Amino acid sequence: MDGLEVLRELAREFLGARVVAMSGGGLRGGDEPAPLAQGPGAATVLYKPFERAEPLTVVRQSLSPSPA
Repeated sequence: MDGLEVLRELAREFLGARVVAMSGGGLRGGDEPAPLAQGPGAATVLYKPFERAEPLTVVRQSLSPSPA
């Protein structure tokens, strides 16, 4: 299955899970799969190439309580 199918399955199996998706690279926008990932359940999408510290920052933000 492709990445979007994995996201849909995760959303079905683990309600409320916060998922960080990673793009395979390429342009941001249009029919690129990465922006579409937010629809099926990704809280955040990291676009390659990204800085080394960026995944850790995004995970920390994802684990922080949401502002009320």
